[in-house]
Formats: sequence, C-alpha cells, structure tokens
Amino acid sequence: MVTAAALQWEIPQTEENRLLAKELEALLEVARRLRCRSETAARLAENARHDLHAGVRLRNLLCLIREFSEHPVVDETLRAACADQNPEVRLRAATGLGAEGVDTLLAMAGDPGLADAWQAAAISALGRRLPVEGAVDGLERALLSHHFETARACIEALATAGESAMDPLVKALGCDRGIVAASAATALGALQLPAAETPLIRALWREAPGLRVAAAEALGRSGSTAAVLPLKHAAERYSDAALRRAARQAVAEIQARLPGASPGQLSLAAAEAGQLSLADAEAGQLSLAEGQAGQLSLAEASRRPKAGNPA
Repeated sequence: MVTAAALQWEIPQTEENRLLAKELEALLEVARRLRCRSETAARLAENARHDLHAGVRLRNLLCLIREFSEHPVVDETLRAACADQNPEVRLRAATGLGAEGVDTLLAMAGDPGLADAWQAAAISALGRRLPVEGAVDGLERALLSHHFETARACIEALATAGESAMDPLVKALGCDRGIVAASAATALGALQLPAAETPLIRALWREAPGLRVAAAEALGRSGSTAAVLPLKHAAERYSDAALRRAARQAVAEIQARLPGASPGQLSLAAAEAGQLSLADAEAGQLSLAEGQAGQLSLAEASRRPKAGNPA
C-alpha cells in the first residue's frame, strides 16, 4: 500500500518465512522508483493509458491528477483518456480537463447506449455548461427510456433556466417516479414563477414518494397566499410528520413575503393543527373563525368601515 510518506506491504504471518526474503528486493526496487517523481508520473501515465484493467487505469489516472497536477504529461494523458472504453475513466478525464473536456461530457450526456448513472454523472459534471435545449431534449429522452437518474440530472440543470424550463418541468412533475417528480417540484420552486403555483398545489395530493414534501417546500419558496389553505388541508389529511413540518415552514415563508406582514400574522396555528390565521388589529383581517374549524371570514376592527376604506 502506498501512502503519502511510505510504502507498506502486509504479509500474512504464516507466509513470512516464504515471502519476506523473496519479495523484499522487489519491494525495495518499487520504493527506489517512487523516489523519482518524474519517472513516477511517466509510469502512471503509461498505466492510465494502456493497462488492460479499467480499474487500474482509473486509479493511475486519479493518482496522476492528484499528485502531479502540474506535470506536462497530465493534460496529454487526460486527452487520451477521454477516448477510453470505460465511462468512468472518460468522465474523470473530461472533468479534469475543464472546458476542454466539455465535448466529451456532452457526448456522454447524449449517448442513449450509456448506462443511466453515467449519463446522469456527465450532465451533473457539465452544470451550467449544458445548454438549456440540451437539458430539455435530454429530459424528454430520459423519461421515454426510463433513465430516471438522467432525468433528475436534467431537471437540476433546468432549475436555473428561467421561464423556458417551465413546461418541461411541469411535464416531469407528472411523472409517477418519485425521484423525478420530487426533483421537478424542487426545480419549479427555484424558478419562482407564478405559473408554477397551480401544478405545485395539485402535487400536494399525489402519491409519488417524496413529492408532497417537495411540493410544500417549493410552495414555501415561490407560493402566494393562495397556497396556504391547500397546504393546511394536505397537512391535515396525511399522517406525515415531514409534510406537516414542510407545510408549516412554507406558510411562514409565504408570510415573510407579504408586504407589511408581522411575525405570526399568517400561520398554521398550533392549537388546531393546520389552522390558518392572519391576525391584525386593522380592518381587513383574514382568519379562520374559532367557533367553526375551517370557516373563513373577513373580520373588521369595527362594524363600519373607515371613510375611504373598502368594506
């Protein structure tokens, strides 16, 4: 085993007599070679390019990147590794090349014959360098081929794409696979578009795993007061502690965006789980009346509206 400052070789106790004398010379030769960094870098590069085992090529490549990042042989080896047959080797090499490796990552992201996990990893590695059109097309293909990890990665890429991502994300929100639908809900919340509120509210009643909590959290980021009662009803209907917490937090976040709102003005009251109240001393108070749970009323500070104020 090679560590930062030593070369260790573990020999089973039962084999000491047979192996120690025989292998010690070979071990010392390895140690002597490791002392020459230039020679070590060249040998690592050779192994990374030509070893028969993908795992060995990968480990040599990673060691070369980690220990010899400034050596001239590194970039040359990374470029060669972008054509490696093993997808993980290609991925690591392209990522290590930065902007120069984008074409390799794009090719991996769009390769329908590549395993779902490697397509998704390539898309994640691209990040903002993946064009919006590429993310939309990739999402559609991934949903058709049931590459759900790839779909999730495309959705995450679309979370910063603006209004052009709205329609494909709403389509993904309707997917039965929880990992896709929940990711779409999170992305829609990040877009903070008013048009996303209605599909997110509908998602509060869906059965896909993790979706209801993700939808509640998304409404907390981008919802209006129109989302408060649906959040209350969903929290009351399902015996899901995570959903109740997410709904309460969402209402608090919606309140924080109300002009002139004060702490506690809009809340899911603790006394009656999920009760909505908008407490204010001024006319126009919005509340759920205490006498009849769930009743919505407009309460006024006085029976008669002040002059110039709407009734």
